[in-house]
Amino acid sequence: MALDFVARSSPADGYTMIVGSASTMIEAALIIQLPYDVEKRIAPIAQFNSSPFILAAARGLPVESVQALIAYAKANPAALNFASSGTGSSGHLAGELLKHSAGIDMTHVPYKGIGPGLVDLMGGRIQVLFGSTTAVMPHVNSGKIRALAVSSLQRAKTLPALPALAETLPGYEVITWWGMLGPDGIPAPVIVALNGEINQILLLPEMRKIVGADGAEIANGSPEQFRQVITKGLASVRDMVAKTGIKLH
Repeated sequence: MALDFVARSSPADGYTMIVGSASTMIEAALIIQLPYDVEKRIAPIAQFNSSPFILAAARGLPVESVQALIAYAKANPAALNFASSGTGSSGHLAGELLKHSAGIDMTHVPYKGIGPGLVDLMGGRIQVLFGSTTAVMPHVNSGKIRALAVSSLQRAKTLPALPALAETLPGYEVITWWGMLGPDGIPAPVIVALNGEINQILLLPEMRKIVGADGAEIANGSPEQFRQVITKGLASVRDMVAKTGIKLH
């Protein structure tokens, strides 16, 4: 995989990097299980953004809120299927955490990408999924599916009318991110310089407009803050796997 190529690259001079996401790190650390500690072999350089997922439901499902979804699931055991872009993806983990937090049952149906899952959601063959704002909201706005909540602790600034799952299930949070990563050993001055340049670009009005259109928020933090985001995210996934017993591969 690309992250493994970057982790093994030599010399670590700042010329070999990767733009990765939360799912990239989850895959490397917990699914493929590379023969080294990926957190120690990868240097966080700059986080671009952070973004929640949208919990969406099929229009034919008689629910219009998270509370109604939970009540329906409890009244109809094993009646719900939820789609994701693949086993071990952030959308898969979001669904499993919903099951665990709400004490409900749903069957995971992994797809090769969220697009086919959305097609089946609109067709009523799948009842629920977690997807990105970019993928989900156009179909919500066209009335083909229904948005129930965002997966962040607070409501998204770009979608203030949509409740956060944490309003019903305290502490619920599944966030994704994109950022630049490199091999461990890149000289600190190079990392600082790259981080500064990237953050300056992210502050440009046109970049804020592009990122905001995707429902994400600009990160604009330091390399150490980015490392903390990665560490917290992987710890959360490991804890979720331990609690739920889900298989990521």
